[in-house]
Amino acid sequence: MEASRQMIRKFEYENSSLGKNTVFKQHYHNFFEVYFLEEGECHFFIGSGTYEVKPGDLVLIPEGTIHNTMYGDAEHFRRLFYCDTSYIPTGVLHRLDELLYVYRNKKLTPKIREIFEVIERESAAPDEFSQEIIMDQVRLLFFLLARHPDTEHPKNSTNAYAAATVSYIKENYAEELSLDALAARCAVRPEHLSRIFKRETGFGVSEYITMIRLQRAQLLLRSSPALSVTAIAALCGFNDSNYFSNRFKQTYGVSPLAYRRTQG
Repeated sequence: MEASRQMIRKFEYENSSLGKNTVFKQHYHNFFEVYFLEEGECHFFIGSGTYEVKPGDLVLIPEGTIHNTMYGDAEHFRRLFYCDTSYIPTGVLHRLDELLYVYRNKKLTPKIREIFEVIERESAAPDEFSQEIIMDQVRLLFFLLARHPDTEHPKNSTNAYAAATVSYIKENYAEELSLDALAARCAVRPEHLSRIFKRETGFGVSEYITMIRLQRAQLLLRSSPALSVTAIAALCGFNDSNYFSNRFKQTYGVSPLAYRRTQG
C-alpha cells in the first residue's frame, strides 16, 4: 500500500478545451505522458519528428523526450495524464518502442476514451479506493495497447531541412552552433531555415539549441559528480559558466549546484 501511495504522487491528470492557434511549449518531463485528442487536430513535434495528430489518436511520450504541441484554427479538446514509469506493466515496457509515438487504432478509440473517463472521474472526486482504481486503469490501457500493437503508425512528416537540423544539433550540441552555419549546411538562407524550423518544431533554432544543452547538463549533474559545474558547462557548449548557471536556474528554478544537491 505504501509503495502505491508513493507512485500515485507521480500521477497527474488533466483535460482542457483549447482555443484557436494554441501553442504549448511543454519541452520535456521526468515522467511518462499519455495524451488523447478528443476534438480538433494537432501538429505534434516529438523527439526528432513532426506528426499530425487527429481525433482518437493516442500520443505516448517517454520521459526526457522533447516535444511541443501546436494547434490550428479550430477548437480542440484533449485529455492527458503524466505518470511514473512504475505505472507501466513490466511486461509491456520492452514493447513500448513499437507503440511510440502516435498510436492510431479506431477500433479501440471507444475503450481508450472509457479508460480516460474513469481516470478523470476518480481524479476529480477521489476516495479511499481512487488511487488503486487509477493505477488499474493506467495498467489496463497499456495492456490494451500491447495486445493490439497494430497501430496505423502516422507518418513522421517533418520537413527535411528541419529534421537534418534537429539531428545535427543533437549530435553536435557541444560545438559552436549558429543559425548561419546550420543554414549553410542545408544550403538555404538563414531566414528560410529559421521559419521552417519554427513551423515544424514550435521552437526557435537558438531556443532549441539551448534546451538540448541544458538537458544534457542536467543529465551530467546527476550522473557525473566528479565534474565541476564549469566543466559541465563547457562540455555542453556553454562558453560562459555564469550564463549557463543563469539559464539553468531560469529553466529549472534552481542553480546547477542546488540541483546537484537534490540528486545526491
